[in-house]
Amino acid sequence: MKKKKGFTLIELLVVVLIIGILAAIAIPQYQKAVEKSRAAEALILMKSIYDSANLYKLQHGLYPNYLDGLDIDINEESAYFVFPRQDNLAGGASNTNANLIWASRKPNSHRYNLLMTLDTNIKCCLANADRYNYICRSFNGVESEVCAAFGGGLFPKKNAFILPW
Repeated sequence: MKKKKGFTLIELLVVVLIIGILAAIAIPQYQKAVEKSRAAEALILMKSIYDSANLYKLQHGLYPNYLDGLDIDINEESAYFVFPRQDNLAGGASNTNANLIWASRKPNSHRYNLLMTLDTNIKCCLANADRYNYICRSFNGVESEVCAAFGGGLFPKKNAFILPW
């Protein structure tokens, strides 16, 4: 009798099952790593805005209108973040978020927001849900009532993190 070459159905199912289990573990970890890199990119852009705004203040004595007077080329909207326009970085009666640089994760800031103050050198990460706290913690963030206050009461302390410089 001749021996048949090939794989049995059971062997093929076991291989497919193993690949499925590996994919179920690897894909979420990959997505978390990608999200962390996007947040790091936003922090780098915010640091550029911060440096340029402080340079502008040294030259002119006050902060510029949001991105208009800066000598860097950053759009108000990147592929993954929106840098919301405020009245001006110098503050004013109509601007409750004076001297803040915001980066809101798209779409519609449903994930997390990053902010940086110009005058007090505070950097915060505000997670819109517990499941996004890992982003803030990945930058060695620590829960902070100060950062929760910047969120206007929308973020509980457990979702508001101060980030080290």
